[in-house]
Amino acid sequence: MSIECPNCSSFNASGALHCDQCGSPLAGGGRASSKGVPPLVVLLIAILVGGGAFVYLRGGGDASSPLDGDSSPESPRPQTSPPVARSGGGRAGTQDLTEPAGELLAQDATVSSGKLVAGWLQLEDPHGVVIDRIATAATREGWLAVPRLAALGSSVWVFRPGLGGETRVVDGISARVDAMGLWRIESPDLAAAPPLRAWVEAEPVTFISFSANRREEFTPPPQLRRDGLFLRAESPFELGSGGVLMQEGAIVGWGSGPPESSLWFWNSDAGSELDAERTVLEFYQETFVGGREEAISAAHAAAETPASRLSVLHSYAAAFRLSPRLRDEESRERWQPASAIGPVARAMRELLDGGAPGSILEAMDLSMVRLLGDAAVFLLWVDAVAEIEGAAAAIALLDRWGSELVPVGSDLEEQLVARLLTFTRDALRLALDQGDFALAWGWVEDGRRRFPDDPDLYLSEVELWVGEGDWRRAEELITAVSFPATFRERVSRLERMISDLKGSEGKIVIRFRPGASAITTHADIGGVEQLFIVDTGASYTSIPWSTVNALGIRIDDNTPRRELRTASDVISVPVVVLPEVTLGGWTIHNVTATVIDLPGNESLGLLGLNFLGKFEIGLDREQGRMTLAPK
Repeated sequence: MSIECPNCSSFNASGALHCDQCGSPLAGGGRASSKGVPPLVVLLIAILVGGGAFVYLRGGGDASSPLDGDSSPESPRPQTSPPVARSGGGRAGTQDLTEPAGELLAQDATVSSGKLVAGWLQLEDPHGVVIDRIATAATREGWLAVPRLAALGSSVWVFRPGLGGETRVVDGISARVDAMGLWRIESPDLAAAPPLRAWVEAEPVTFISFSANRREEFTPPPQLRRDGLFLRAESPFELGSGGVLMQEGAIVGWGSGPPESSLWFWNSDAGSELDAERTVLEFYQETFVGGREEAISAAHAAAETPASRLSVLHSYAAAFRLSPRLRDEESRERWQPASAIGPVARAMRELLDGGAPGSILEAMDLSMVRLLGDAAVFLLWVDAVAEIEGAAAAIALLDRWGSELVPVGSDLEEQLVARLLTFTRDALRLALDQGDFALAWGWVEDGRRRFPDDPDLYLSEVELWVGEGDWRRAEELITAVSFPATFRERVSRLERMISDLKGSEGKIVIRFRPGASAITTHADIGGVEQLFIVDTGASYTSIPWSTVNALGIRIDDNTPRRELRTASDVISVPVVVLPEVTLGGWTIHNVTATVIDLPGNESLGLLGLNFLGKFEIGLDREQGRMTLAPK
């Protein structure tokens, strides 16, 4: 007569003591089938039940078990099937946790004191993100061993044994630094599970693997190392995903998989005599709350919602201002600053595309950009700086930090160079629009040094020489290069201007932007080129100290001095005689000049009436043209 299992309803051979499918005891509880069930039907039922057990064995009773490859740690927690409702207090719904079919352990994991209750412990953060899943087994009293590294950062621990159902882990015994803690599930109903007992030294121990039909009989080494609540030893065999240590029908420890692959022996009180010392929430608060890792985790959660991109940036910025609470080896990649690179870059692009570069600078500073250390984030931040503070500020940032954050050979090196060229053109255009030809010359020289073959900057230099009336230099430059067709109109315009200058031969022609507040021009002083502001209101010419040094003119106590009245004071400055000053092909000898650095621009000089007075001056502000005809 076949015997029907009272637990899973499968049929077993007459005289069997345990169910072949689920391992439940049959003695005294099994009953002979009242129907003559044909052997073929029995075989089909056995195959179906066995297949179902195998499916649950593979998935731990959870359709989204990590063994299936369909889900992974650090992802939002999937629904269980069937779902177990939680009340407002977080209590699990009623479930017979000793249901053995579908547990992780192999079918023969029956021990003399009952049935092992193995399953998955799922660890979630406050935002519902699953940060880890570990295989474990519960004792009769509801105790589980949980590695500290797996538990860090989780505030909700859900244990799922057998054929589904779930219960919360609520409290336990664990110091903040213990590598392995002992934790207890809520309202355990595990009367058939083995109890927790202290390990008996020098007695054989059985290791039962969670993930394979494997037992290992061994004698622990005589010397074990105290590690918090447990005695710890290296395993003489492969632990896989872990298992339990058994002696005489009791659980006396656990074997943990990576990263804490070790054997953990319990040598304290029996499980029924233990009291919890702290709750899961207290452990979370003591080990994780208030640090950079928790704040980054919260910012990740905000980035995955419809929250504004500005608030997302502020969340990450606030997180980066905090100090880490965990050591490097304890922190997961999800909690590291580098994990924020993707969401930060996306938020920055959306704000730039939406015309809100100022919002980026409001939320992020250079220290945050350097902490992330990402080339794309750096370049996006520089784009925002260029929009708000101007091209010159952006160029300064690229020059100072570009080699650090966008190293040579980086995939984004081309983008950095392209930005430098664009910003240089923008800075030059702004200087010309403002009529600041001294600054324009500076940007032309800087740009031509960086990008000697750029036609735009090349023609800008031609334009500036035309503006100074030096048609010879302008013509030399424009005829030396073949320009792309896209520059044909600009080249033609400059050629006409050069031709006009030739027609004014015999005069010095200085061009400037109509409406400009200052007229500038270059002159040669004994082989040293000097940029002057043409000032018909100044009696004397002046040069800066840098030019005096370049000319090798000595100034000492015997050097004549002259008092000059400034806007706020009267100062005494040296007076020198320049052997010659050449402008537009005309040379004036023995030009007296004062030596003074002009406020705000220490490289400029003033071309005064003691030079200009040698010429008839013609000024056409509407056309932006000054002519100097020798008297």
